[in-house]
Amino acid sequence: MCHDITATLPQTADLAVLMPLFKAHHMGCEPIANPHVAAQIPRGDKYILTTRGYCDCGTVLGSLHRADTSKENNLDRQTKKLRKQG
Repeated sequence: MCHDITATLPQTADLAVLMPLFKAHHMGCEPIANPHVAAQIPRGDKYILTTRGYCDCGTVLGSLHRADTSKENNLDRQTKKLRKQG
């Protein structure tokens, strides 16, 4: 099952101003509607999807630093993993 990260913002939040900030942090800022969530947040608050791609599976939400995701480093990890497997 995929994970999608969402957020709530106060109704006074200007999404047009915030979108570049989200983008700079490799996040999306797409308004979404979910009646189940809307019933639990203050009336008028904005509910947004911060996922930029297909999903946020494997997310590092809450960690201070992201793992190095450079292509070269990823290849090294894959090589070590495959060597262990024979």
